Amino acid sequence: MLAMHRAVDFLVAIHAATGKGIFNLATGQTKDAFAHFRNLRAVCPRKVSPILDDHGNLISDKAAIAHRWKNHSEQLLNHPSVPCPDLPSTVQEDQQACQEPSQLKVHTAVRKLKNGKAPGLCGITAEMLKASGDLGIMWLTSVIKQVWQTGVIPPDWKKGIILPIFRGKGSPKDCQNYRGISLLSTPGKVFATVLLNKVRDQLLAHRRVEQSGFTPGRSTIYRIFTLNTIIQSRKDVSEATVDCFC
Repeated sequence: MLAMHRAVDFLVAIHAATGKGIFNLATGQTKDAFAHFRNLRAVCPRKVSPILDDHGNLISDKAAIAHRWKNHSEQLLNHPSVPCPDLPSTVQEDQQACQEPSQLKVHTAVRKLKNGKAPGLCGITAEMLKASGDLGIMWLTSVIKQVWQTGVIPPDWKKGIILPIFRGKGSPKDCQNYRGISLLSTPGKVFATVLLNKVRDQLLAHRRVEQSGFTPGRSTIYRIFTLNTIIQSRKDVSEATVDCFC
């Protein structure tokens, strides 16, 4: 009898989530629709899909699968550190940029956060920070100032949850056919934005003239278009073209 009641509750939950999702799609509320569809995953029983290990053997044990993903992510993302070159002696330290971030700077960074994004290990979302008001901004500013003074970043800000997403090509059992999405700490994103705004002027002042990526008013698309135009024009007159990429 208990099993029958559970089965009925299971079917009712699936029907409710599906009906709400279809209604939201029909009315153009795609965000709410996918939220209801995601609830189906919580209702349905979880199933672990087997994957291939390093030697091509199929594994289905949860612990073995987690270990396989851990090794794959480490091989994919961990690279030897590159030594940072010394700045030229002509570069003068900007005293204004070295000052502690103000509450206004933190508030501006919080407002730029996008809603609807999954949180990191801390579980704090952008909506929580925005709804916390002045008290929340004051708290976050005090934490950022402490990080600024001590140089010690909270461990959760340096960690991310990597979710493998299937590319849709190849075998779903092969880890190479997945791309990882990292869920980072939202307060850590605010700190990164504040830090970037502090050093942006120095970065733009000492960038190379050829730099187009991560530069306001420029785009690598324009450079690619220009290069493609030059190659095509040289090809039309049967002239060789030599490209040098640094």
